[in-house]
Amino acid sequence: MLCKADWEGRAFNERKAMNKERRKALGEVIDAVEALKAKVSELVGPLNGLREEIEGLKDLVSGPRDEEQEYYDGMPESIQNGDKGSTAQEAIDALDEVDGMVDEITEAIDALDNVDGKFDEIISKIDEARGTA
Repeated sequence: MLCKADWEGRAFNERKAMNKERRKALGEVIDAVEALKAKVSELVGPLNGLREEIEGLKDLVSGPRDEEQEYYDGMPESIQNGDKGSTAQEAIDALDEVDGMVDEITEAIDALDNVDGKFDEIISKIDEARGTA
């Protein structure tokens, strides 16, 4: 039969062993997070290289958009309110939307670029938990 001191010592050793197991499991989580971080970095790198080309779309679209706006602005009001004016305004609006879409793409790239920091925060929090586990 175990005395109280033996029982408490045994329970302490079992908890200590569990802590080692949890710490090991959290270490494996950190390894998995670091592997994912590396994969994301591999994907984001080329996207950042395309950023200038993507932003260049705005320049390519702005010329025809500005010309269409000048064309519309030069129309007499009676034509602006007719089919030609309506068609020109729809084209201007569509090209303005393209500009906004390009902005959304670059914002998405920026968000992916910030993922690196989020992975570092995750690792830091797991390390914090591992230290207190």
